[in-house]
Amino acid sequence: MKITELIVKFDLKNQFQVLVDSYKQVEYAWNNVFDLLGLQNSKFNLVVNAGMGGSAISGDLIPEFLGDELRIPFIVNRSYSLPNFVDENSLVIISSYSGNTEESLSVFEEALKRKCKIAAITSGGQVKKICHEKKLCCINIPSGYQPRYALGLGFFSLLKLLQQLGIVENQDNIVKQIITLWEKKGEEYSIEENRALSLAAELTGFLPIIYSAAQLTSAAGYRFKCQLNENSKQHAFSNIIPELNHNEIIGWETFEEKNMITKV
Repeated sequence: MKITELIVKFDLKNQFQVLVDSYKQVEYAWNNVFDLLGLQNSKFNLVVNAGMGGSAISGDLIPEFLGDELRIPFIVNRSYSLPNFVDENSLVIISSYSGNTEESLSVFEEALKRKCKIAAITSGGQVKKICHEKKLCCINIPSGYQPRYALGLGFFSLLKLLQQLGIVENQDNIVKQIITLWEKKGEEYSIEENRALSLAAELTGFLPIIYSAAQLTSAAGYRFKCQLNENSKQHAFSNIIPELNHNEIIGWETFEEKNMITKV
């Protein structure tokens, strides 16, 4: 079946076009102007990206994207509370696309009580309201997207914040290259014969298992798994090399190929 036919049949809100235009999200995020509201003079012992689902994945991608450029510890917090070691010298970034995610709001309240340094990335809701009331740094991004389709807005807003705070070096050149690449890929995946469509066809009827490399592609592998869960409405599982070499790989020793219902 052709892409145009698939869109008409399954993609009634044409989210495919949102993906094709993802490079525009990067352009918006990188050109977006925001006020650091005093954070620019702060020193941090730790950065915490607090979010859930599509709003948290940006934090997973940051350490692998930056590698050794990241100068201080960076963690992702998917929870209602903060670890005990997060204190007034820590930067807590509240990442909530809607601004009303209950876990993020709970962490926001706790970060305020601990007098943490705080910034937020959101399109509105309670997060934006609290930032306005408390005069906190708030990076406003456009509403109207499904959070899982707003990766360009979330990731590059987070990256720009880290750059503005001097936590990472200037990323302008690489971001320009990414914008060009994403636009090109959008065009490539819009034609009737493309690798993405072929891969989707290959996975049909199978349970996908995604293996990726620690510190390189583990976040991308997890992102792929989550996209299959949310967009394709099917189970998919992911694991990381080399950790899986110490446990999951043993399970394949007794697995008979004739019973294979998975694609790795």
